[in-house]
Amino acid sequence: MKRIILIILSLLLFCLTLVSLSIPSVAYESADGLWSYSLNSGKANITAYHGSASKVVIPATIDGYNVELGGTVFSPIDIQAKNIIVSEGITKVAFGRNIYIETVKLPSTVIEIGNYAFYDTPLKEINFPDNLKTIGKGAFLRSDYPGSVALPDSLTVIGEEAFRESGIKEIYVPGSVDEVPSYCCYCCDALEKVVIAEGVKKIGGFTFVGCSSLTEVYIPKSVIDINQYAFQYNSSTNVVIYGYKDSVAESFAEDNNIKFVAIKPVTGVSLSPAEITLASGNTAQLTCTISPSDATNKNVTWKSSKPSVATVNSTGLVTSVSEGTAVITAKSEDGGFEATCTVTVHDHSYTASVERAATCSLEGIMRYTCSCGDTYTKPINKTAHKYTSKVTTEPGCTTPGVKTFTCSGCQTYYTESINPTGHSITSSVTKSPTCTEKGTRHYFCTKCEYNYDETIPASGHNMTSSVTKAATCTEDGTLHNYCTRCTYSYDSVIQAEGHHFGNWTTVSPATKTREGKEERSCSVCHETETRSIPAEGKLSSATITIKNNPGKRTLNYRESIVLTAEVSGQASGDKVVWYVNDKKYGEGNTFEYGELKANITVKAVLVDKNGNEYFNTEEKDLADEEKIEVKSDFFTKLIAFFKGIFGGNPVIKQ
Repeated sequence: MKRIILIILSLLLFCLTLVSLSIPSVAYESADGLWSYSLNSGKANITAYHGSASKVVIPATIDGYNVELGGTVFSPIDIQAKNIIVSEGITKVAFGRNIYIETVKLPSTVIEIGNYAFYDTPLKEINFPDNLKTIGKGAFLRSDYPGSVALPDSLTVIGEEAFRESGIKEIYVPGSVDEVPSYCCYCCDALEKVVIAEGVKKIGGFTFVGCSSLTEVYIPKSVIDINQYAFQYNSSTNVVIYGYKDSVAESFAEDNNIKFVAIKPVTGVSLSPAEITLASGNTAQLTCTISPSDATNKNVTWKSSKPSVATVNSTGLVTSVSEGTAVITAKSEDGGFEATCTVTVHDHSYTASVERAATCSLEGIMRYTCSCGDTYTKPINKTAHKYTSKVTTEPGCTTPGVKTFTCSGCQTYYTESINPTGHSITSSVTKSPTCTEKGTRHYFCTKCEYNYDETIPASGHNMTSSVTKAATCTEDGTLHNYCTRCTYSYDSVIQAEGHHFGNWTTVSPATKTREGKEERSCSVCHETETRSIPAEGKLSSATITIKNNPGKRTLNYRESIVLTAEVSGQASGDKVVWYVNDKKYGEGNTFEYGELKANITVKAVLVDKNGNEYFNTEEKDLADEEKIEVKSDFFTKLIAFFKGIFGGNPVIKQ
């Protein structure tokens, strides 16, 4: 509850402060159109930037007026850029509640960071110039700045709430400041370490309240007043105060139940080396030694007197930038002891001169001399030999020659082999080949005595032919073959071509009992060929009848019938096939059909053993047919029904 009340009171105090801020009323536009500003005591107070660059350089003057950055919470400087560079000459900066700024580069001329300068900004990086004297009230209030803050020894005033609710992790307060003011680091959740240098006298109320990550606080002997609420309500139980025995810091820790560790003080600092010379762009590592070796706080801060000449990082690594001299200072957090190293950055400017000229057999010497007196030499490569060449041995067809190269300067020489020229071969025919005999070609070199003979293959007969007797469809012909270059000849047979018959044409068609005839003729010699067409059926003198066939008869419903076929003149293997309504029903001389319910036509047909029908001389098939009608009125069906129950329906045998 107390914490909530304190926060509410703080917010009320903050709002009252904001109400008192003044807002400039008259705005001007710069001649280049990039800036809006108001005039305050003859200085151009920038209010807005109209460009689109993400990296903005704020000029030292606008339209002849010196620039001052005096933004407020209610009237922040409207610069929609992440990266800001403030030019040399500007002495005061304050951007107000700007929601864009992430990095700020301040010049050495800035002596004041104004009230609420970076209030509620997404700040990630900023430098604190060596000449800075004042950090205004709420300067970094609620900013995201996540770094370690090492405030310069030039600083004399830190305003209340300067780093309140910001993202800082460590802070070093120099001895040039009399007081760490009230609410300075109030509710800095990420703050882990605080180092207060010798010279600070007072720590105000609620300065480190709500710093939940705080574990280390170094308080010097010079602090004689610590407000009783300086560390109140911290959620962390790991805060340790490092101080001197019998100091106010020790008493405060005991009174507030905070762990206290007595500091073994630093008595001196030394740097090695004390002087270094570097060329631009090079680096050198300095080693800082703290005395005594078991001092509690061995941390030091590093600073370059001229960063434009040489810079130094947090580990003492020096980087040369440009020619000149800079002093690197290492200062102990405990006691403020200092040690220095003088860094000279010098870029040699050498003039080259030939000390000894090079020849083709001896290296030369080039001497390089700097204006500072430094000198060194480099060898000059030997000059190339100047060779002339001459053939000292001529090459032959199969033997190599020799070419000698001699230097005109030193008379050294070397030789190279010349490839053999190879034979220059020509040829002539000494014996011409015939159709059946080989010939000879003689080859010889025109430059030496090398020669050889090559056999020319026999040319073979060059045959042609002529027909002495043409072949016909049925007789062979004769072809006479002969060589055009000699008397060789022979005859060969031309095979008869055979007839070229067309399609068969029907002369007389076949019937069921009589053969037909068809013929075709050769398109070359017109010879005719005939063949017979088989009869469609078989002629027979046999007869077949259905016994007692009336041609048509009537039966009652569900009566059965048995028929018998009578055949005369039947050949061996012949058989009778029965059809009912033109559908094959069975085979054999007897036909039986049970329980008739509809009209049927029964046909008996005589066929041979293969099932082929017989025909008579009138080309009619050998068959007999009988139609049977079925009486199927109601009463007939009723009678058939009862007959079926009491004794069955009769079978009629014809």
